[in-house]
Amino acid sequence: MPASAKGSRAQPNSDVLQTSSTNYSSVGTLPHMNETHGLPPRTFDSWMEFLTGPRRRSRGNEFRIADVFCSVGGLTLGASEALIAQGLKPVVSFASDLAPDALAVYEKNFKPLVAIEGSMDDLVQMTVKGTGVNATFKGDKGGIDVDSRLRRAPRPDLLLAGPPCQGHSMLNNHTRYDDPRNQLYLKVPALAIKLGIPNVIIENVPGVLRDTNSVAVTAEGLLNNYGYRTTSGVIGAHKIGWPQTRQRFFLIASKWGRPESIPQILARNYATARPVLWALGGLPAKRDDEAGMQTPPNLSDENKRRIQVLEDSGALNMPLEERPPSHSSGTTYMANYGRMDPDKPAPTLTTGYATPGRGRFIHPTKPRTLLPREAARIQGFPDWFSFQTGDEQPPRAALNTWLGNAVPSILGFVTVSALPLRRTKSRWWSLLR
Repeated sequence: MPASAKGSRAQPNSDVLQTSSTNYSSVGTLPHMNETHGLPPRTFDSWMEFLTGPRRRSRGNEFRIADVFCSVGGLTLGASEALIAQGLKPVVSFASDLAPDALAVYEKNFKPLVAIEGSMDDLVQMTVKGTGVNATFKGDKGGIDVDSRLRRAPRPDLLLAGPPCQGHSMLNNHTRYDDPRNQLYLKVPALAIKLGIPNVIIENVPGVLRDTNSVAVTAEGLLNNYGYRTTSGVIGAHKIGWPQTRQRFFLIASKWGRPESIPQILARNYATARPVLWALGGLPAKRDDEAGMQTPPNLSDENKRRIQVLEDSGALNMPLEERPPSHSSGTTYMANYGRMDPDKPAPTLTTGYATPGRGRFIHPTKPRTLLPREAARIQGFPDWFSFQTGDEQPPRAALNTWLGNAVPSILGFVTVSALPLRRTKSRWWSLLR
């Protein structure tokens, strides 16, 4: 029976950064929990070592992760680093994604015990009654049906999820805030509640808060009403020092205790944003160029000429007379065909980062757009991370999609660090402030 049946209700968030942190049912006393549970912020020397050095491992106790809508695993990557920093050994119990190539990349890097290619519409089925703080499941937990492959997998300690964000994206001018894909968000609390997964982190674009069906508030209400403590809000990567102005909405939930609030996460991890050049230096030797990560995109002669205009002038914005005819009378999209400011963080990368006409994606000091490896660095993927799906290089369009839609790993790190987990010193502890 959900806690709501006993008369308790979650309170809706009145503001993105005004978060809820209330327990809505008794979860018992857990002796290994500590009210002060945030990891110290990592130094940026340590983050550079993460990006350029060998992969870190832990021989500690296993901590099981599941990741749905996993793509290539940016969220798992950051979560794993946070667990390793606490002396735990991350093991992926199961992962699922609709895109087979993305799932293949995930499998290569994280070795999940179970990997399922498929839609969450097929893997989790349920009916939600009510919305927001009044939401419950029809038939209670018994009304949730989960695919047997997920039920047979070792039960995770943490469920990660990045439901499709295109339905909420500001780049979607057609079905934004009322897109059928938005309902997939509610599959995540259903899966966690049915399988008894004690910790949950869901990320999405901030636009999810404007969804016409209130999926974010309803998801939080479901988790609250079934015994989780929650916090939610927006975290900007640049607000915690990362060299990209990407913002994501996070819903963090735990049955083990009170998660650190979003304002606490931001305050504890606050740092001046690094300039984009911080992430772009010292690329590995090209060698055989695995997965085409250091192969520049093929640009038209006209776009090459435009880029050279900025190179010669030192300007950041493309003059109107050099833009396509559709811009000749002026444009509100001055960032398009623009060059990154070498002294500022990168703008939010999109799937169009390799195309100058789709944003401010021209390299800050070189006459070309970003290389995939450079985009990976900006998204927090280390150089050891392989984007190869098999014997052949992945299609460039797929690679651009994986990188453009990724979650910077530092966001996974700070949100998992906010969960009330056991903190065990490890040999990586010295890398933390």
